[in-house]
Amino acid sequence: MGIVTGNFAEEGEPKLAGVGLRDLLDVVVYADLATHARDALLRRALAAARARGFRGDFADTVVVGDSVHDIRSARRTGALAIAVGTGLTPPDLLVGARPDLLVHDLPCLLATLRQDGVRWVPSARPD
Repeated sequence: MGIVTGNFAEEGEPKLAGVGLRDLLDVVVYADLATHARDALLRRALAAARARGFRGDFADTVVVGDSVHDIRSARRTGALAIAVGTGLTPPDLLVGARPDLLVHDLPCLLATLRQDGVRWVPSARPD
């Protein structure tokens, strides 16, 4: 399980730790001043996941984002695109980006996954 975020590490780490997600993530890719395209961040995350043993490709990847840019990047790389209405992007623009799934917020996404029988199973991490 991993995350790609437009946050820089200095602001992202406290946010992830504050909501209890950081310890659940195998891969975290933060924005930096040298990388402007979200696609490049997604590719960096896939490379990091492969280094940890992930054998899949973008077709086996889900991108959850709150902007049109996130959805477009998922589409360009071939990943599944889930839009969440938690950011500044108006819902009609998210719909226009044609995500595979659109949910109001992350709790709605979790409820949808649970309703469909998906279980959260953290991956094994080496000590």
